[in-house]
Amino acid sequence: MNDMFQEHKKFLVTHVAGLLVFLILWLIVGAMFNSDIARNKRKERTSKLKAAQSVPKGVSIRELREAKTRQDDAIKRLRAAVERSPASEYTLAGVSDPDLHYNAITQKIRDEVVEECMIRNVEFLEAAEELGRPTKFPKLPHEFAWYLRGLEMVRQVLDLVVKAHEDVLPEGVARIERINIKAPGRKRRNRREFLSFVPVEIQIVGHPSSVAYIIEELTLRREGQAQIVKKAHLRSLDVPPGLGRRGRARSDPLDQGRVEARIELHTVLLDEKGALRKASAR
Repeated sequence: MNDMFQEHKKFLVTHVAGLLVFLILWLIVGAMFNSDIARNKRKERTSKLKAAQSVPKGVSIRELREAKTRQDDAIKRLRAAVERSPASEYTLAGVSDPDLHYNAITQKIRDEVVEECMIRNVEFLEAAEELGRPTKFPKLPHEFAWYLRGLEMVRQVLDLVVKAHEDVLPEGVARIERINIKAPGRKRRNRREFLSFVPVEIQIVGHPSSVAYIIEELTLRREGQAQIVKKAHLRSLDVPPGLGRRGRARSDPLDQGRVEARIELHTVLLDEKGALRKASAR
């Protein structure tokens, strides 16, 4: 036995010494970090206790999470019912040059719809020739996106003008007097609105049946196409009997039997991450 120990003495001493060094280092590390570990555990317990105390009595975290899920689902349903889903060409998705795209869409409306209106003798007055586009050309992406949404609504109204000539009366709408896509409001830094609207004003003159058809079609609820007829002001262009020569001189004889309609349309934009506006005090 002694001979074996002597033979392996160096090996045994080396490993025992290594074990002692390891134990010493372990004790040193434990002394250095045990207090930090204990402190972190105390902080964790304190944080959990505070979080539990911050929840109203009788309300569980699980219930709050379920309520949040229900709220998110409700917002999605609201978005599907309220927000208009624009055709992709009326957005900037995948568009590298907003300026070029904006002009291309305008030209497409002129070629495909304005020309069809003019074939049916629908006159476009000067205030309608630009299809509601602003005199000051858009510069920023959100401005291009805003006016593209407005142009889509203008396109829909002009499509209905053509349809009114085909489905209601051949004389339908006589003229488009005015189109205006209202400019977007000043964008506030770091503020997003939950609901916003793109207003479009259109003034048309035509037969009462055709004008009524257009307004009725615009008010129909279609899924994914939230479009609000905000105002529709109608005025007869007939000259009342007994108005006299001066009154007749100021009216166009061709407008007898026609009405003028001033329509304000809103298309809805919904941003679920946006903030709700506070109701103004009355």
